[in-house]
Amino acid sequence: MDWKPDSAAAPATRRGSERGAVAILFALLLPVIVAVAALAIDMGYAYWKRNMLQVDASAAALAGAGRIKDDALALIGGTLAFSLIDKDRDGVPDNDDSDADGAIDGSVILSEALLYAEKNITGEDVLAVIDVVPGNWDPAEGTFTGAGTWNPDTVVFDPGTGTYDASAALFAPTGSVVTPLNAVLATTRRADTGPNDNPLGLFLARAAGLPRVNINTPAIAALGFRAAPDLEACIVTLNPSEPESFYINGTAEVTAPGCNIDIHSRDVCALAAVGDPEVSVIDAEGEGPESDGSINIGGSYCTAGKVELHPDPPNDEYDQFAGDPFRHIFPASDCAPGQLDYCGLTPTPCTGAEPGWNFSIEEDGELHLPLDAGFGLDQDGVWFCGGLRISGAEGATVIFHRTIALSGGELDIASAVAVESGLEGTGFYLTGGARVNMHGSPSAGDNGAVGLRAQTDGPLADFVFFEAADNDIEPKSHSLRGTPLGAFEGILYFQNSDVEFKGTADGSLGEVDCAVLVADELSFNGTTQLEVDNTCSGPIQPPPLPAELVLRLVR
Repeated sequence: MDWKPDSAAAPATRRGSERGAVAILFALLLPVIVAVAALAIDMGYAYWKRNMLQVDASAAALAGAGRIKDDALALIGGTLAFSLIDKDRDGVPDNDDSDADGAIDGSVILSEALLYAEKNITGEDVLAVIDVVPGNWDPAEGTFTGAGTWNPDTVVFDPGTGTYDASAALFAPTGSVVTPLNAVLATTRRADTGPNDNPLGLFLARAAGLPRVNINTPAIAALGFRAAPDLEACIVTLNPSEPESFYINGTAEVTAPGCNIDIHSRDVCALAAVGDPEVSVIDAEGEGPESDGSINIGGSYCTAGKVELHPDPPNDEYDQFAGDPFRHIFPASDCAPGQLDYCGLTPTPCTGAEPGWNFSIEEDGELHLPLDAGFGLDQDGVWFCGGLRISGAEGATVIFHRTIALSGGELDIASAVAVESGLEGTGFYLTGGARVNMHGSPSAGDNGAVGLRAQTDGPLADFVFFEAADNDIEPKSHSLRGTPLGAFEGILYFQNSDVEFKGTADGSLGEVDCAVLVADELSFNGTTQLEVDNTCSGPIQPPPLPAELVLRLVR
């Protein structure tokens, strides 16, 4: 009898053998799958940790470099030293000067960098003392040159306060002076190759023979200059909250064709207009609305009477202000000896007890200052301590040359005295409570006419008036009577004070002058007529904004 296999059993035998093959293959590949998964998980963890370390390095470098002033740097007796500076203008130097030598220890850079590194990644000791390196960043070459390192044994961490005491930190320079010192290199690490010996431990990758990885993340922050944008405003009030910070009444007229008026105050009555005044930024000779300026108000405005605002309504609740356009220009009072090239003016010799200067000009006479006061023409500035008061008879003229620095008292010029600039131009620097009281002439004829041009070089180039941050006056108002802004060419900068314009007169320097007016608050009373333009051409080019000191990550 012939035997035949059961045809139904054959497929089952084949499926069983296939299942066995898959199981064997899976068993062989499982270690590989586990290893790849472990590497993926741990490498993801390492990548996340690297990003955290990079952010931490960037924060530390920025914090350290933020304590540097761009050119106030030197190596003195093996110690980094910097001139004092008050960047936030609060009247208190940003850094301590414990030995009162006009310089601060560079260890504040180290303390600040370490503090911010600890704030971002707590308890891991990722930034070592020797990994905070001040130096020079050359933007043209894209290179960093370290100035030296600190001794880690001279820095103490207080776990109770979470701060570093680096006041006794010893700095070892590289052997050559690196100038300008304008940058900080901070390197955060989780590595066994660094001073902290703290490599990043892994988890599943240990099974693949990779128990740890080394991560080093450097960052460089540097100070540099950024070209300022064109100033689109001719008139700016800086006060952020006061009502009526821009006040105009009577039949006063303020026109700035094609220019902006920026009123920073967020008050509901930041711009107040009463009576029959006019404020206009319309460019009548331009090519339509695109050539007109705008009236920008942080808050809003209120009017009473036949007020004309052009354009109407103003651009209220505006929030795109760039701030004080000249805030980065540091006054002489904030500067240490030896930094005059940057700060511009020699330190004041005034003590505050001086009686001031008084001059009287005879009929049709001329007074040249500072020449007739016995000083030469020094573009670094001549100091008149205690104020400067000038009176005179009909036809009298005072001619100012170069920089006039006033500490305390008043710049008080009688209405009969005409005021002019010499060929070099002139600029007034106000500090120590100096106040401007220029009476002008209501007729603006030859008697009492005011015409001042800014200098084109020197420390106060482009400024007719520059009020220092420490210039506190009472009452907080400068008075320009009978002389509108049209009698000036240059920048009038009163960062602390109100400026009051009264009376009526026409400028003596042309129909429209190159002028910019920046003040804490402004008021225009009576029949004042003010016309300005910051885009005109003439003997002086439009006042340029100085380049702004900026801090940024460069690597």
